[in-house]
Amino acid sequence: MQKKCPGSEIEIKEKNCQFCGELVELFTGEYRVKCPKCKNYVFRDKASCAEWCPYAEECFGKKS
Repeated sequence: MQKKCPGSEIEIKEKNCQFCGELVELFTGEYRVKCPKCKNYVFRDKASCAEWCPYAEECFGKKS
């Protein structure tokens, strides 16, 4: 049986490209996407679920 992160659900985050303003979509697990208009990378604000997920301790252990 494959283990799944208990805090993960499909999420689509919309963000404007910081270079051209084009609206891009970032899906769960993506920390960057290439803007279809200007081809620059757009990054997710929080790259690691360990920073915000209530189940992070269960997945990664206690923060030391």
